[in-house]
Amino acid sequence: MSAELRDLLAGMAAREAHGELMAPPFVTTGGTGPSVRVRLVACTVCGAIGGDRRWPAPMRGTGDEPALSMLACERLTARAVLPIVVIVERFPELRGARFATRALAWTELTHLPPEKALWQLDLAERWVNGLAAAPDLTLPASTRSHGAGAGRPRRRQELAPYFVSPHARLPAWMGAHYQAERRAALLRRFGGEG
Repeated sequence: MSAELRDLLAGMAAREAHGELMAPPFVTTGGTGPSVRVRLVACTVCGAIGGDRRWPAPMRGTGDEPALSMLACERLTARAVLPIVVIVERFPELRGARFATRALAWTELTHLPPEKALWQLDLAERWVNGLAAAPDLTLPASTRSHGAGAGRPRRRQELAPYFVSPHARLPAWMGAHYQAERRAALLRRFGGEG
């Protein structure tokens, strides 16, 4: 593995960890906090089609909030959308912004060699670090499979996070390196050893 690619993956992992640990906006008890409208997109890989889902706060199926497009076959944690909520609170002009998950962005990059596609994802996520906003705002968050089917092995597969997409055909070492770097970044934030 090249040092540049290791650093790229470490940077993406640290960005996700930073996003997960952002302080959420204050909402009074019983109040309604900011939300993110979710738009499901049919998956060209597995054929999953969009439908209605129950969304945990701060995600919603309708409204005029910032929009996050995601594949119908993936799911995110509610905490994963925190960077969108925080950035829109700080910069109200982004209230109508459109975001995409890594998995959705990846579908448009599969024609590139994997290393170049990862560089493109990295550039599209830099808005989280306050760096120059990319025209395509990609959410720096791992994803999981949604509705993969019944049975214990399938359920275990649904719980496993994929740093890019449930369909990305990347070498296993990339995912292992990414997850190790993400864990290390989280531990550093909490004062533990990374």
